Amino acid sequence: MGEGFLLVNIYARETGRPVEGALVTVYGGGVSLSRKTDATGRTEKIALPSPDRKYSLEPQLRVRPYARYLVKAEKPGLRGVLIDGVQIFDGQTALQNIIMNPGPQEDFEFIEIPENHLWA
Repeated sequence: MGEGFLLVNIYARETGRPVEGALVTVYGGGVSLSRKTDATGRTEKIALPSPDRKYSLEPQLRVRPYARYLVKAEKPGLRGVLIDGVQIFDGQTALQNIIMNPGPQEDFEFIEIPENHLWA
């Protein structure tokens, strides 16, 4: 088992400015953790379990070479965002940018990331 990392950056669509204090929750692979964004709209670097790096060197049929996570972003006054399929590779840092729109927090925008070509 390996370990990869995730950094989430959140911006407001109307102003393009960073969103401070947004709650980012990551789910998947037995993980459920939350972090808040800082004044730059960024979370701290989040360590997440992932398959060993050796599986990502060529396309696979038996072992998905990355871990998939669901990322949820919430902030009062902004429409929530759910991103399914965020890919985490062993030893790598994934950057996930999120643009939040004005609206009710519970009215989530859903984004699905397709499988990577390494997973045949």
